[in-house]
Amino acid sequence: MRIDPKLPPGAYLVQGDASGNKERALILVTYATVVVRNEASKTVVYACNALTGAPLADARVRLWNGHDENSGMSSIRSSHDHAMVWPRWR
Repeated sequence: MRIDPKLPPGAYLVQGDASGNKERALILVTYATVVVRNEASKTVVYACNALTGAPLADARVRLWNGHDENSGMSSIRSSHDHAMVWPRWR
């Protein structure tokens, strides 16, 4: 789906109704992206601007190791303008 003019960053609720069937979807518009690289001994996470590749200052990222929010382990790190590194969880 393409929307013109472009929407500013934010959260949008899109609703559709066809033949009595109603659907809703939450659309998040952002310029942020996360690049993840798994290595043998660590996971490297880089939070950046999707258009320029510039690092996001003080981005908070949660790395999750599990099947759902009630199991596994998680850890939050802040980018401080560089990639974040976690040791590999086993």
